[in-house]
Amino acid sequence: MTFSQKNHRCFDLTDKKLLYVMQSGFPVVPEPFSDIAKSIGCSESEVIHRIFRLKKRGVIRYIGTIFNSSMMGYHSTLAAFRVENNQIEQIANRLNVLPGITHNYLRENSYNIWFTLTAPKSVDLKEKITELASDSGVSDWLSLPAVRTFHIGLNLHMGYSLKTENSTINYDKISGGTVVSINKNFVRAIQGDVPLTEHPFNPAAVALGWSQEALITEINKYIKAGIIRRFAAVLNPVKAGYVKNVLVAWSVSSEHIEKAGFFAASLSEVSHCYQRLDCTNWPFHIYTMIHGCSIGQCRNAIRKIAENQPIMDYCELPTLRELKKSRTQYFL
Repeated sequence: MTFSQKNHRCFDLTDKKLLYVMQSGFPVVPEPFSDIAKSIGCSESEVIHRIFRLKKRGVIRYIGTIFNSSMMGYHSTLAAFRVENNQIEQIANRLNVLPGITHNYLRENSYNIWFTLTAPKSVDLKEKITELASDSGVSDWLSLPAVRTFHIGLNLHMGYSLKTENSTINYDKISGGTVVSINKNFVRAIQGDVPLTEHPFNPAAVALGWSQEALITEINKYIKAGIIRRFAAVLNPVKAGYVKNVLVAWSVSSEHIEKAGFFAASLSEVSHCYQRLDCTNWPFHIYTMIHGCSIGQCRNAIRKIAENQPIMDYCELPTLRELKKSRTQYFL
C-alpha cells in the first residue's frame, strides 16, 4: 500500500516497525512482547509503552483473536438501508445498540447506511434484516450475504520497507486437517483484548483454571484448524494515516467472477474481497474494500481493477462516516 509521509509524520521508525509486525501476527508464546521487542530492536518495556500510547491515540483498536465465524457456527450478511437524511442518526442509533451489528457506515449513495449483521446460524438473517427495516420504517433495503470469500485482512505497511508475501486466500476452502470441538468457555476467555503485561495469556488461563502453556497450545490448535483466522493487532486505518476508504461493488459476468475476484484481492489496497448474492435492483457480484492515504490512491486501485478485468459496471461507495466498529462476541 502506498505510503504518505504527510499522513504518517506522527510515527517514528520504531512505531512503524511495531505496527507492521503486530498486524502480521502476534506471537502466541508465554512472553510475546519480549519476542516482538527482539524482532524490532528495542526493549520489552518500550514495546508495551508504545502499544499503550498507540492504543490511547486510537491507532490500535484491538490485539487478539480474529475468528472464522462460519467455523464457530455463525453466519453474517452485509446489509444496506436507503434512509432519508433527517432519519440517519435515529436509525443508526437503533441499529448500533444491537450486539450482532459490528460494522456500520454512512456511505455516499442512495443506499446510505451499510452494516454487517452476524448471528448464530439458527437465525434467519434475511428475516432479521426485514424485521430491522420494518422497525426502522425503511422500505428499501438490501441483504447481501457472501457467496465466496477471496480475501480478508487489512495490513497497513506504514512505509516500512519489508513486505510479507501476498496473503490472498480463498477462506471458503480452508482446512487445517485437524478436527477441533469448539470449547465455548475457552472462546469466551480469549476473545477479549490482550492485556499489556509481560505474560498477557495468564489472565485467561487463570479464568479457565488452566496453565498458561495449555492455553497457548489450545490457541495454536484453533489457529491450525482455521477456527482462529489469525492472532494479531487490528488498526484503525484513519488513525494510522490511511484516511480514505471506498467500498466498491463490481458487476462481472459469471464466467469471470473468480478471475476478477482473485485479481482484486491481490492488490495491497484491498482489505476485503467477497462475491455476494446479487439482487434484482442491485446487480453487483464482487465487493472490495479499498484503503488509501488519499481518495486518489483509492481511485488508482479502482482503475487498476477496472482496466485489467472484464468489468461490466461498478459503483463506488466512499465512506462518509464510521457509525460503529466493534468485534463479534461469541457465545454470550
